[in-house]
Amino acid sequence: MWRTKWFQFAVMSALYMAVWLSCSIIAPFFPPEAIKKGANQTAAGFVFGAFSMTSFLIGTPFGRVVSKVNVKVMFLIGAGLCSCTNIIFGLLDKIQNGTLFVTSALFMRAMEAVGSSAAMIAAMAMVGGKYPENAPQMLGLLEMFSGLAFMMGPMIGLILYQAGGYGLPFFSLGGLCLLLLILNVVVLPTKAFVRPKIGESFASLLRIPAIWPIALALLVSTATQAVFNVGIAYHTQKAGLLSADNAGVVFFIQGGSYALSTPVFGWMLNKLLRYYLVTTRLMLIFGCAVLAVSFLMIGPSPWLPFLTSNRYILIVSCTLIGLSMGLVCVPSIMDMVLSAKWYGLQGGAATYGMASGVFLSCFHLGSFLGSTVGGVLIDRYKFDLTASVFAMCVLTTAVFVAVTFAWEYQCGKGRREPWKHHPVSKAPIEETAVSLLSQPRDLDGPDEICELAFYEL
Repeated sequence: MWRTKWFQFAVMSALYMAVWLSCSIIAPFFPPEAIKKGANQTAAGFVFGAFSMTSFLIGTPFGRVVSKVNVKVMFLIGAGLCSCTNIIFGLLDKIQNGTLFVTSALFMRAMEAVGSSAAMIAAMAMVGGKYPENAPQMLGLLEMFSGLAFMMGPMIGLILYQAGGYGLPFFSLGGLCLLLLILNVVVLPTKAFVRPKIGESFASLLRIPAIWPIALALLVSTATQAVFNVGIAYHTQKAGLLSADNAGVVFFIQGGSYALSTPVFGWMLNKLLRYYLVTTRLMLIFGCAVLAVSFLMIGPSPWLPFLTSNRYILIVSCTLIGLSMGLVCVPSIMDMVLSAKWYGLQGGAATYGMASGVFLSCFHLGSFLGSTVGGVLIDRYKFDLTASVFAMCVLTTAVFVAVTFAWEYQCGKGRREPWKHHPVSKAPIEETAVSLLSQPRDLDGPDEICELAFYEL
């Protein structure tokens, strides 16, 4: 049981979800605590923004090194850093000076982002390398856990805060991460994953033209969702749709629809990719279109005078936003991996790791830009018009992505063959890794010897 793939996936996913909880658990109670100590709302906002910006900056370097290190070690070190920063974060309320409190929180939040980025990228790389034939479905399950973490994190944080004060949410989450970390040390296989072929690097992935439209779609979509996170609570209260106590319902609906839909979309993708590799692109374009429609409805847009603001439209819009983000996020990593294989890269665990680095960088940069730019536009032009502007941005992005993919089909690399014409080896990745590492190699110098030794840790 301890060595079955599904049990290993369950244990890894539990730690992956705990890492994602670190992102969202502070949302309901940290700003009031910062204000109590003399800080302002802007300073508290920088603490939230520091996580997204650090994750964006660190995602690319981690995407580069994931092909050179043992992915399990990277996953465990990242999760361990998250555990430590959560525990230290729980001690910050002892600081009475507001400026020092916010500065310390900013630093710890940045360190937490470093750890979570390492763990997330490594987890996606492990899933891609461990389950090559079912990668879309397994990545969809991982996205389900991240969606559940975003949905449940604020609620769990508030319950623990009310039960035991500022420190309890952080001590509880840090302890949980530590326990799951120990379990993952025991359960996950220790052997290295297959290294990429010589000449494959993060730069070789970024040189592929098909990667950039996917990255743009991710960036714009996550920025649009961030506008929803920033402005929807106040908008529903001002419009008389929900009271202040019930404003969190919209996040529950949106997060729930995302969490429940991602494994379904992953399963669909897993089946359809065996016959139509264009499925990833059609799903992503359709997701952008649905996201645009839902943002035109949720205001509702002043450009649609026949729509009136009511709870039914609000519920439908929140549900569609969650579904559309699932349609965008689930196929994006798979399409980047398929593009990499089509352009000559190996397509193993290293490629999944590099693709997940691009994914997380775009995700967090979009979240940062959406929160900051969206907040300014909402203050100046109100939520309904801001949502309409971002809806047009998403729709324009969908058209651009469709045009670039049509160009690739007609003038670029051409049509891709479905998976059924290129069966994936069913050999366990550990066996493949051992056979690769056992082959005789010409080691020309101490640098290459050290690199191989570090990889085999």
